[in-house]
Amino acid sequence: SPPSEAVGLVLTVLRVVLSVLCGVFGQRALQESPLPFHVQQAQICTTSLLWSCLMIPPLLHYVYPYVLRKPWSYGLFGGPAVPFGEGFNSIRPWVVVGTYIFREYTVNFCVKNFDALVKNFCH
Repeated sequence: SPPSEAVGLVLTVLRVVLSVLCGVFGQRALQESPLPFHVQQAQICTTSLLWSCLMIPPLLHYVYPYVLRKPWSYGLFGGPAVPFGEGFNSIRPWVVVGTYIFREYTVNFCVKNFDALVKNFCH
């Protein structure tokens, strides 16, 4: 059976709690380290990549039966044809990826120079 609304609520609360805790720990690590910001950001990105590679198989196992098997007429990254391409070959997924990377650098820069409370405004 599909996940209930209670599961969604629990996961939302968990995401907020983890975001606050990680913001506080991240602020401490970023501000106490003597390393330049670009080195710290490289360390964060490397750790995130490794963690993501570990989390993809369990998430796909859980998400695949409920989301990815739905009859999408255009596919996962699809949509109607646009002047810049179609599906994953269009510019849309790459704009999302670029925006996400820019947001990560911006938020970490704000946490390093201000505090974890400002992080929530940067999101």
